[in-house]
Amino acid sequence: VGGICDVVNDDSNGLLSDDISEDSYYNAVKRFLQMSDAEIKQMAENCINSFSKFDIETTSSLYLELFSKQ
Repeated sequence: VGGICDVVNDDSNGLLSDDISEDSYYNAVKRFLQMSDAEIKQMAENCINSFSKFDIETTSSLYLELFSKQ
């Protein structure tokens, strides 16, 4: 899906499939199921940290800053 590759880093803050084929999706799910609990916890933390810049408070502050300069 467009844009996902720009924010999801494979094996860091999520898992990406190589393409849209059934086999590719299967392999991504299989990789997830083979991860340890510690790896899943670390990936979840990475995900939260990498997407925090998109929360409503951060983005609204950036918009206010941008529009106040004009």
